[in-house]
Amino acid sequence: MTFPSTKRLVTSVAAAALLAGCSGSQSALNSSQAIPQSSHVSAASRQGFSPSLKPVVSHLNRPSTGKSWANPAAASSKALMYVSELGNGTVNFYKYTGGNSPALQGTLSGFEFPTPGCTDNKGNVFIPDFDLETITEYAYGKTTPSQTLSDSGYEPFGCSVDPTTGDLAVANFDSGTVSIYTGAAGTPAVYSVSNDPIDEYVAYDNSGDLYVAGRNSSSVYQLAEAVSGSTTFNTVNVTGGSIAFPGQIQWGGTYLLLGDQGSGYGSSVNQATVSGGTATITKNIPLSGSSDVVGGYKRGDGPSGTATYAGPDYGLNAGYTYAFPAGSQMSSFAGSDEPYGAVIVQKKGK
Repeated sequence: MTFPSTKRLVTSVAAAALLAGCSGSQSALNSSQAIPQSSHVSAASRQGFSPSLKPVVSHLNRPSTGKSWANPAAASSKALMYVSELGNGTVNFYKYTGGNSPALQGTLSGFEFPTPGCTDNKGNVFIPDFDLETITEYAYGKTTPSQTLSDSGYEPFGCSVDPTTGDLAVANFDSGTVSIYTGAAGTPAVYSVSNDPIDEYVAYDNSGDLYVAGRNSSSVYQLAEAVSGSTTFNTVNVTGGSIAFPGQIQWGGTYLLLGDQGSGYGSSVNQATVSGGTATITKNIPLSGSSDVVGGYKRGDGPSGTATYAGPDYGLNAGYTYAFPAGSQMSSFAGSDEPYGAVIVQKKGK
């Protein structure tokens, strides 16, 4: 791969659009006010801003046409890993057994720009599509969608499900907003995130507090939080380290995981404790041999040596699992075509 991350190219174009005036109407909104859905920069417009974007998003507006398939035994696996593939507009899913090489179990088709997915307490998986402006839900190991939610007028990127309520939160990439679907269904309420015009990832903790990671208009990393029961997002000060470029965020059991794609070659994950409006990075975990891990995902909340981290690597066009928190590579997984994000889904009752 000779070109930089799709995410970096797309975000730079969207940021240019925002600075050109697309975000002016957002700045006057109160951060706790639900807002109507609005227009956005189209795929064609984004492509027109930068010729270098074309080879990266050549698949846009061409949904994958292959038939979805699944190994009938997939639904009985203890854990499945879903990996979004930008190159062919599909989502591959694998039997996930920690440090062993994940075995391909099926493919979901029909996407244009599938971004990192999320899961709920029941083992369902949700896949946002940046260009189709939808979030599609699948039952564990199944290939027929349970439902498709519209996020029309926005560009959904990261998502997370509140473990206390079942609400689905989706980061709306270039509008500085978050869509929240009550009970992961219906039409969303859309909320502005102050001082954060580019929202990329969201994560609920086990108390229902919602975190949003993205960048401001100067492309500086930003983290915001809405405490459980509130729709007001407040900026969280990040100390104890720095993050060059936002990666996936996730609640890690007792701490918040803040992914960092990195500024050159090599990605990492930061463990952070959150208190009083401050996230303090207590440990930086470089992912050995990585290039550009955009949407990695940790499985397991146990002590050192018992957790693993799945790292689809867009820069290397490959996928790896890592020991966590050691950061050392344990195995690889096949079938990657510009892998962009992963979510590990636990079978209910397992």
